[in-house]
Amino acid sequence: MASSSSSSSSSSAIDWNAANYLRFADERTRPARDLLAAIPPLPSSTSPRIIDLGCGPANSTALLAARYGCISHDDDAAATGARITGVDTSPSMLAKARAALPAARFVEGDLRTYEPEPAADDTAPVDLFFSNAALHWLPAAELLPCIKRWIGAHLAPGGVFAMQVPDNRG
Repeated sequence: MASSSSSSSSSSAIDWNAANYLRFADERTRPARDLLAAIPPLPSSTSPRIIDLGCGPANSTALLAARYGCISHDDDAAATGARITGVDTSPSMLAKARAALPAARFVEGDLRTYEPEPAADDTAPVDLFFSNAALHWLPAAELLPCIKRWIGAHLAPGGVFAMQVPDNRG
């Protein structure tokens, strides 16, 4: 399902096969639907800033766009709808994501070092960090420091950090 790249030994060295991944899209997306249903209203109800950590081919990002709307990061500040950014290490997954949701922004990055880009006005915090079946790929010793950093440095007051991870470590 994944192929290794020789460029690095980090998690960014894995390029998932998006076509194979999407063969089980319903099964992979079902937990994201459940997670999204549990999220309370966001602090910015008209134009929330959302980060999808480990977005893959945008199957979970599409759910976020359906619930909150999705506008381009370049739209003017008066536009309504979410400004969604998906982050993933896999170029193949990101290519599928960009084709599926052209209004969203998708960036290649290692979640262990990822920091959200400043918003257009350089002040907008993140209203929702969302992660479906991605954070379990981070080494256990690095996961909590990442979450603390994202919440402490970037999450809006009243914002939500929503994640689910499968129990597949044995």
